[in-house]
Amino acid sequence: MNSSPESPLGAKIQHRRVERGLALRELARRIECSPSFVSDIEHDRRLPSSQTLERICNELDLDVDEMMRLAGKFGATASDYIRREPAAGVLFRKIARYGFEQDLLEELNRRVDQLANEGKKPPSAKPSEGK
Repeated sequence: MNSSPESPLGAKIQHRRVERGLALRELARRIECSPSFVSDIEHDRRLPSSQTLERICNELDLDVDEMMRLAGKFGATASDYIRREPAAGVLFRKIARYGFEQDLLEELNRRVDQLANEGKKPPSAKPSEGK
């Protein structure tokens, strides 16, 4: 799996790690993975699980949503939610079927944020899988 201009997941992780002055072995220790696994991620030889990617993002202060997008993942929280709430899966499939353009997706995102800010979410809900 090679890095491409569209999906520089490993390059972004490596760049931020180096920028922060963090040794590969230290990042591996902090996210509880082997250094060779972190190296494979940075060189786009392997994709991390959603949980590992979230730990990397937290350690390196990277945007989880952007990194999940680059990895082609939804994240454990989103996947669990879609499994748990049938209407969420239906909504996602409709959005995919209709092929909404970026501007409509951004409008939907804003509306979801509005609903959340109006208190129309359960008290335990998180604003985002990201930061």
